[in-house]
Amino acid sequence: MTPSGELRQYIEDLALRLIVEEPDRGAAAGQWVPVLETIRGCAQRDQAAGVESVVAGMLRAFASSTTTTAAAVLRDGIAELQKALEAPVPTTLSSDHSLAHDPELM
Repeated sequence: MTPSGELRQYIEDLALRLIVEEPDRGAAAGQWVPVLETIRGCAQRDQAAGVESVVAGMLRAFASSTTTTAAAVLRDGIAELQKALEAPVPTTLSSDHSLAHDPELM
């Protein structure tokens, strides 16, 4: 499933917030957690596993980060989120659409 416009907007808003708030200046990592949780929830609804995985990694990194590394986690994480949005969605055949059930092959 392709990520929704809503998910893209959340990620773009996070990127903008990173620029405006400059986390290198002492912002606590905890203030970023709610928006990451929102992005993860949206990614779950959109079945965007790549985005969900990146957010989970960012949240784990925040759990053990200092303010200095929190900024790095955000910068790197946002870049990874944007890549995950652009990554092609793997297509899998469900059991209803498998080749074994294709009438043209029977």
